[in-house]
Amino acid sequence: MKKKLISALLFAMAIVSLPSCGGSSPVDAVVKMYQEATEQAKKATSSSEATAIEDKLYDDVEKYCKEHGINDDYEPDGKELEKLYKAEKEFYEAIDALK
Repeated sequence: MKKKLISALLFAMAIVSLPSCGGSSPVDAVVKMYQEATEQAKKATSSSEATAIEDKLYDDVEKYCKEHGINDDYEPDGKELEKLYKAEKEFYEAIDALK
């Protein structure tokens, strides 16, 4: 599970290397994925549901990165990192409440 977390975080950080498309940035797309997963986690009633939501989020982020040719060589700037970390923190607070 920890390996998946690290992988997902690297993919999420790498996402910021993509140019903006259609008015929303790749960072915004990943943040939105985290926000949607956070809302699902808040509605979940068991730790197994939380784990399923967490796994789906990792898979979705990984799929998004692969579809957009994102690698993990990019180092995001402070504002981008802040957005990602905030979304990730809120997600894990919701997940941890169920475990």
